[in-house]
Amino acid sequence: DADEALDGTGTVRSVLDGTMRSTTMSIMGSQAGSVRGDRPRRVEWTEHQFALHVLRLHLEKGTEAARAAGVARTPPPTLDPSLPGAEADDASDDGSDAASSFQCIAEEEDIPEALCDDAPDAVLARLANLVIFLESHMIAPVLAALCVRALLQV
Repeated sequence: DADEALDGTGTVRSVLDGTMRSTTMSIMGSQAGSVRGDRPRRVEWTEHQFALHVLRLHLEKGTEAARAAGVARTPPPTLDPSLPGAEADDASDDGSDAASSFQCIAEEEDIPEALCDDAPDAVLARLANLVIFLESHMIAPVLAALCVRALLQV
């Protein structure tokens, strides 16, 4: 259901609805067998959490399918260290302000760089509308770069 919507036959809302149903069923199913026999507890998600979950889920599925079909994006070549601007960052910078501002991001799991590099542009174009639901200060660095790539595809 959600995969059909990602193929261009539906809208982002139908993707969200289909993923919400499958996620709710998996959560409810895992709680239904509780020892106490209580009613399943309702799980509350923020827009950011849900959009992040859907984005990661479809990004992983789409990239794996592209890899299997041999149409995954080829990663950019590594930089030549002899070129200007390719040298390593200066370690003398304090960086304490940057480290403190990204402490909340440490809780979020970032995606692997290989997944970001291999993600086809077509998959990113389909997921670009989810980016507006993400809170930019809570996105891990590699995922943030992927979101920029997705927005550039639209």
